Amino acid sequence: MKTSGRGEFHLRRPYSLAYVGAKDEFADSLSAVCRAQGAQIVFAEDAAAYRELQKTGAFDGIVLDLRKAPAGAADLARWLAISAHEPAVIAVLSDGVESVCSELLQSGAADCVREPLDVEVAAHRIFRALELRESARAEEAIRHARNLDAPLSAGVFVSSAMRQLRERALAVAQRDFRMVLVCGERGTGASEICRLIHALSTRYESPLIVFDCRHPDPLRVYGELFGFERGVMPGENQARRGLLERASGWTLLLEEVMALPLMAQEALAGVSERGLLRRLGGAEEIATGVRILATSWSGVEALLSQGRVHPRLGALLLGEKFEIPPLRERSEDIRVLAEHACALACRRYGVHTELSPSAHQALLAHPWPGNEEELSGVVSLAVLLHREGPIQPDDIPLSRGPRSLWPAGAEEPSAAYRRRGGASQATLESVERAHIAHILGACGGNRTRAAMALGIARSTLIRKITELEIEAGESGEDE
Repeated sequence: MKTSGRGEFHLRRPYSLAYVGAKDEFADSLSAVCRAQGAQIVFAEDAAAYRELQKTGAFDGIVLDLRKAPAGAADLARWLAISAHEPAVIAVLSDGVESVCSELLQSGAADCVREPLDVEVAAHRIFRALELRESARAEEAIRHARNLDAPLSAGVFVSSAMRQLRERALAVAQRDFRMVLVCGERGTGASEICRLIHALSTRYESPLIVFDCRHPDPLRVYGELFGFERGVMPGENQARRGLLERASGWTLLLEEVMALPLMAQEALAGVSERGLLRRLGGAEEIATGVRILATSWSGVEALLSQGRVHPRLGALLLGEKFEIPPLRERSEDIRVLAEHACALACRRYGVHTELSPSAHQALLAHPWPGNEEELSGVVSLAVLLHREGPIQPDDIPLSRGPRSLWPAGAEEPSAAYRRRGGASQATLESVERAHIAHILGACGGNRTRAAMALGIARSTLIRKITELEIEAGESGEDE
């Protein structure tokens, strides 16, 4: 084994490496070089030990030492190359095994290093493979995010506030913060920003798990997130791992995070601070590498002053926070958002139409208490009910009129907004309830069609019908 004295490396971020194989002088020297450059390296004797390491989080790269590997080593390399998080695999081989090296590269390995081994040359090639993989992932993630239909991902906003917010989301995505909070009124797209951050992060190929924190049973919601030991949870006879434990190495989106009970909030702060959790009824601290993205309709500061947010969690949430301005404060976005929603609805329903200039004026004059979600919904409904020619103001269900399908007795969004003097939570709930009932009525009670018009999943629509207490007669059933 030699050292070439090449000196410093310049890495774009600290990488995490797993060394799979027997430890020897080369492995120890490589570990020292990696750690000197800020990279973390851990050792696993074989594939089984590596699988155990994966439970603690994803790795950027794997150094696979096959010099003393038994038969079937190439199969092991293939398994590692296509593992869940697709790390860069760099194989270490004995001299004179060109055919094995070729097979490994064809199987997806990033590079092969052969004897005689020079530690610093090997480190250079390992770091080069990691940097190339990082660049390729970033480019693919950006292409993927820009192809998404969501307005923020598609970059359709023109207001400086939303452009700055999108640029900041791109920057935060590349830094693996343990917890990020996105605040905004209902309908502003807080979850969309979280999905964009995930799509542009180094974890974009791993799952994004969504959990709604609004649950009436505090014990149950704690158990779902953190897990529980046997005999602790009523009606459960077995211990169970929680989402935070199962999602190690993945990303967890907590919708309405501040609706969690204070006990769960404090425990969540511990996960973010130390990467450790404790199951309900358990004494052992369990490591997790989960990344947490969170949304809230309410401001952290106000809830902290009311004692509804645990101080530890509140301090963490204020550390990396996005605030989305309501649509009424950035009217320059209304036209482009409406055109985007119209184009998507035309594609969805197989029609060809556009918004007339007078329709755009009507949209600009509306206060939009339901923000982008309301705008998208009414434009989609106008396209769905479209007959011929450009869409006119009377085709858009913003107010009562001869062609309006707003349910009898339901309060109009603009009236509710004016009467209550702004976008209070009650106003938004009233608007959302009336709007969903409105579209259900327009779709003849067919929940599948209504969900398509609203741009949400059918299961989400059914949940909203229950939460907003929309009568069965209002919602109807699918045909």
